[in-house]
Amino acid sequence: MPVPKPNKLAIIFTTMAAALAISSGDATAGRKVTATFVAPTLSQTIPWIAKEAGIFAKHGIDADVILLTGSPRAVQTLLAGDIEYTIAGGQSAIRARMHGADPVILASSANFSSQRVLLRPESTLQRLQDLKSKTVGVIQYGSGGDIFCEPRCARSACVPTLM
Repeated sequence: MPVPKPNKLAIIFTTMAAALAISSGDATAGRKVTATFVAPTLSQTIPWIAKEAGIFAKHGIDADVILLTGSPRAVQTLLAGDIEYTIAGGQSAIRARMHGADPVILASSANFSSQRVLLRPESTLQRLQDLKSKTVGVIQYGSGGDIFCEPRCARSACVPTLM
């Protein structure tokens, strides 16, 4: 199966939205902001790229950019007020919203899931149905991987397990 490529327009829009979100409102020249991303992937590392390219400094923003793995953790940190901006999986923000929190989704960097099922080369698994009664590891409940596995495991009777 070919790997879908991030939409270039979506990446440009997300970069602009990130710069706008960090530099607007009560942000003033020299203001320190903290931004996070949840995975070292092309669509997630936009704040890090902006920092390394000097875009934040060019606009008078002292940005601290941190890899904070796991979208649920990143959204919780955002809602706690410990960071000003994050690039995280939308499902975590939507779940937080469903439970009464008020996160804001500015943009999306892709319109597809980047999740994959990985197997060892010697694996005998060939189809989704081969997962019946098997354990599938996910990194964090509520994460993109968990959300990706839930409906697939429901169809094949496998058990998603936190690893």
